[in-house]
Amino acid sequence: MNAKSTLSIVIGTAFAATVAMAPVANAAQNPFASQSLGQGYMTADAKAADAKCAADKKAADAKCAADKKAHDAKCAADKKAHDAKCAADKKASDAKCSADKKAPEAKCAAKK
Repeated sequence: MNAKSTLSIVIGTAFAATVAMAPVANAAQNPFASQSLGQGYMTADAKAADAKCAADKKAADAKCAADKKAHDAKCAADKKAHDAKCAADKKASDAKCSADKKAPEAKCAAKK
């Protein structure tokens, strides 16, 4: 035999062995079929629960801040009203004291 036919026989045998060893396609198993998830959904549920808790906390913090702001505004208004009343009372008291001071001086000036 010549070298070309020996080489052809060796290559043909190698090819046949490779084809014989290769797995045969099985139509019963679909490689694209969906598979059930054992634990992946638990992670998604935990993240959703964490997001809900964070949203609830944020809403509660916002409500608390709004309540505090309203309370502070009411306190400031009450303090301003109290300060205005005190100022008016002080002005009235000063005016009375001034009038009381002027009355004896007027009497003394009238006697002279």
